[in-house]
Parts: sequence; structure tokens; C-alpha cells
Amino acid sequence: ATPGAHGVLRWHVNRGWDEAPEAIPVHEIAETNRPAVISRVVQEGGTGEAIAAAELEKIRLAVELRTGVETGRQLHLLTIGVSDYGSGADRLRLDFADDDALAVKNALLNDQRSLYERVVPQHLTDDDATESNVRGALADMAELMAAAGDAARGDLAVVLFSGHGAVLDGEYHLILHGVSDRSEAHLAAAALPASTLRNALSNLPGRVLLLIDACRADAATGAGDIQHDADRLREALRAPNVAVLTSSTAKQASYESESWGDGGAGAFTAVFLDALRHGDSNRNGLISMDELMRYLQTHVPLLTSGRQVPQVDVRFGGELFVTKL
Repeated sequence: ATPGAHGVLRWHVNRGWDEAPEAIPVHEIAETNRPAVISRVVQEGGTGEAIAAAELEKIRLAVELRTGVETGRQLHLLTIGVSDYGSGADRLRLDFADDDALAVKNALLNDQRSLYERVVPQHLTDDDATESNVRGALADMAELMAAAGDAARGDLAVVLFSGHGAVLDGEYHLILHGVSDRSEAHLAAAALPASTLRNALSNLPGRVLLLIDACRADAATGAGDIQHDADRLREALRAPNVAVLTSSTAKQASYESESWGDGGAGAFTAVFLDALRHGDSNRNGLISMDELMRYLQTHVPLLTSGRQVPQVDVRFGGELFVTKL
């Protein structure tokens, strides 16, 4: 169910009173490695039902790819990027966070229509990326998915946040436009608590891929140095239907450079976009959760000379995207 578990679990077999028992590693039984099934057990209510649902999904996907006829799966996008935090927070300014959000939106909107019947984008940057607007966008996404009924269980929601994040009053927050950097209280007043984001996403009927590039280089403000903690963020966002990918470890900065991407980008976003083109390691035309995770964890450290290592909390498997050719 989680990375590394397949090398730890063993099948214990008693061989009788006069023989030693045997502990067979599950990795010797290839059929037991079924991440797509594990991710559905809670959702479907039992192992048998989860196996059936995973097999039907695999068949449906194969038919769609071969025939070019989609059967209703939708991709919901919410891309948020904040470079300009407003006149009250000049010291928080970033260079490419808004560009990162736009690049991800454009890539997924333009390249995923062969896998998803409909791509529904919402895009908030700089002065549009306020706390109230983000809450409204999450509510709109939930309403649209709920209207689809059971069909939405096959949907994927991708939420990207690129900007500053901080631990404020003991809880991780995404810092949005309109904050004041004079004090921690002023920062928190216009920031989005991680618990609020988790509650919104965990109630969605489909899978959710959450991409957080919020652990930016520490910014000195009137409140002192912004403290970030990606481990606390992933813990706060944990939910059965939500996979969380953060751009760095707990105490690492996340880097951006004008030499990355198309005219400048954050390392995490640049590698994510590259994964859509080159992350299909088994050459089946699709990017799975495992392939995306491996690509990010391999290539972000390479790009940043080991200074930045993405971290993941994966709660489901299966295919996510069509490879960009």
C-alpha cells in the first residue's frame, strides 16, 4: 500500500509440528502487488469489490485508449500561484510561482483530453489568489463533482499551490494574496489553514492529487523568519483519497531559477512538467502515480544538486495522465 511495504511484508506458512515454518516475502508473489486495489478497499467496502473495481477500471481505460471514445471520466484542475502578495507583503515576493501555476494548467488542459472526457480548469494567481477565492474554487469543484453522482468516483482532481507556506500558531497555512507581513497574526488572517484544505478535498468523491510547492526559501518578515515544515503539512492533509506531493523535506527550501522551464520556473514544477513528457518508464503511453513519484524524487534532486528532495504521501495508485508526446 505504501512505498517499501512490498519488501517488508511476508506470508507466514506453517509446515507441521516437525518442520520449521516458512516466511515467504510477498514480493515473490507478483500478483499480490496491487496498489490500484489497495487504494479502493475502503472506498468499495471490501477486498473482492476493490479487485473487481480495479479490473473494470483497467479494462475501461484500455477500451478508451484503443477506441478514442471516453466514458465520462473528468479531470478537475485548481492551479494557484502567488508571486505578488500585495503591498503589505513586499518581502514575500517570488519570481515564478504564478508562472508555475499557469504552466501546469496549460499542460494538463491541452494534453489530457484523450484520457478525460472533460477537463475543468480553475486558475488563481496573484491578486485573484485570495483566501476567499480559493475557498470558493474548492466549493465549486465539490459541487461539480457531486452533481456527477457515482460517475465522479472515476474523476481525478489536481490541485497545485505554488507560493509561500508557513507554520502559524502551530498549524501549517498556505499564504495567499492580501496578507500583511507585519506579524504572525496578520499573516494568518489571510492564509488558508491546511485543515481547511484537507476537509474540502477529503469530501470529494474521486481521487485527489495535491501538488504543494510551498516550502520556498525562508522569507524574513516583520513576524521574523517564516517557518515551514513539509512533514507537518503532509500529516495535516492526510486523507484516504488524497495523495500529497510536497516539493521538499521538512527543513529544505524550494528553489526557482530563470534557467529552468520556459523562461524560469520552480524546480518542482519544471520536473513535474518534464515528467509528463518523459516519465512513462514502462512505455504504455500513461503516467502512473508510481512513475510520477519516482520521476520527481529522482530528477528534482538532480536539478538542485541535492538541495531539494520531494516528499510524498501516496494513498492511491493507478494511471493519472497521458504522456505528452
